[in-house]
Amino acid sequence: MSARQQIKSGTPATNDLLNICTEVRLKWKVLGKVLGFQELELEQITEDHADSFERCYQVLLRWMQKCGSQASYDVLARALQHPHVKRQDLAFQYCYEL
Repeated sequence: MSARQQIKSGTPATNDLLNICTEVRLKWKVLGKVLGFQELELEQITEDHADSFERCYQVLLRWMQKCGSQASYDVLARALQHPHVKRQDLAFQYCYEL
C-alpha cells in the first residue's frame, strides 16, 4: 500500500461484500466476532444458513443493519486485518481507494 492510498468513504457496497465473502467464507465466524457479534447470534446464522458464503454475507449484512452509517470501510478494513482474520490483502483490495 502506498502512502497515498486512503480508505474508501461511506458504507461498503454490496459488490465488495460479496467479493469479500467469496474469499473469507471459512473465517466468517471469526470475522463476525471481530465485528462484535455474540456467540448466540453466530449460532443462529449457522442454523439458518448451511453455506459458509451465505453465513459470511449474513454477518456482514447484519453488521451493516446494526451499525448503520458506522458500518464503514474503515471498520471493515480493521476487521479484515485483525490478527485472527489475517486478510490484509482483502482490506487493501476492497476497502482502499485504488
